[in-house]
Amino acid sequence: MNTEFNIQYDGDQRKLMSYDLFAVYGAFYGGSKLTYRAGLNLRQQPWGIFTLNVEQNLLRFPEPYGKANLTLIGGRAEINFNTRVFWSTFVQYNTQLNNFNINSRFQWRYAPMSDFFLVYTDNYLIEPSLTPRNRSLVLKLTYWLNL
Repeated sequence: MNTEFNIQYDGDQRKLMSYDLFAVYGAFYGGSKLTYRAGLNLRQQPWGIFTLNVEQNLLRFPEPYGKANLTLIGGRAEINFNTRVFWSTFVQYNTQLNNFNINSRFQWRYAPMSDFFLVYTDNYLIEPSLTPRNRSLVLKLTYWLNL
């Protein structure tokens, strides 16, 4: 049986600026884990939402496994050009993989339940000097067939 304790506070998401705080401590695969996270959200009605997040995971295991401190730092921008065209971009730095990631998605809703997506993803190794890891450009088309 694993036991964990957590505490969380979410600010009023309806306001122009809000924040959230989260912490959890408990058993984790024979060791223990302390996670804490903080987020800041900015809403620009009616067209955009911008967020920044930081998460820290402190993992402790019995010998011979040791410990690990993992950090995620990220941001997101979501922009609505109108009721049918949207763009969102997510960036994240991950200390576990020594990785920096960018994911950007354009969405056009050309009919109800029918969308065109264009997604660009770019990953970099932090050392040496932001070396490209992989890139992709994906097109996806969905159409709702109502029979």
